[in-house]
Amino acid sequence: DFYKWISELGEFSKGTDYDWYIKLHPDHIPGNNEVLNELVASYPNFNVIDQSTSHHQIKHEGIDFVLTVYGTIAFEYAAMGVTVINASLSNPHIGYDFNIHPRTKEEYFDLLLNLSDKIKIDIDTEQVYEFYYMKNYYYNTNDWLLLHTQNYRVYKTLLSSKVYSGYIDSWKYDQVKMSKRLATFDKFVSGKNELMMHDGYRN
Repeated sequence: DFYKWISELGEFSKGTDYDWYIKLHPDHIPGNNEVLNELVASYPNFNVIDQSTSHHQIKHEGIDFVLTVYGTIAFEYAAMGVTVINASLSNPHIGYDFNIHPRTKEEYFDLLLNLSDKIKIDIDTEQVYEFYYMKNYYYNTNDWLLLHTQNYRVYKTLLSSKVYSGYIDSWKYDQVKMSKRLATFDKFVSGKNELMMHDGYRN
């Protein structure tokens, strides 16, 4: 629950002398920023950063730690050598140690209460690159249904009726490829694997 996460961090921030910054997501869902701005108004230690601010600029200006639930900034900041603390164990990079993964809520807030150079980790960038490859290439099944997913990668389109037009267009474009993809999906649904592999359909 992101709302609860921000709320509890806000309450926690009142007892710290840290500089807290919240970076708005550049690809936010409509209405999110309004709710976030209303929420953080209750916490004077929070400073909202414009969503167009570069992560490289934030790093250059001296950010010490980054907090996320399971966002992409976990590996993005790790790649820049910045220590990231995750608020959820249900994150895609849990199998890697280029971030910190507290096991409990108590451990999480204890870490935040005692932030220092001592808890910064030595980040193996090769692990970060491996994760990126495994997540975005080897296991990437975002295009299991459509042939031209670049047109459907924003939430408001992917979750709208427009995706059906893309599905029909994909069949018109190449029935052989679409048949292979649906066969792969059928095999996954009827099988026991937890992840759907490409199984040779991408060509």
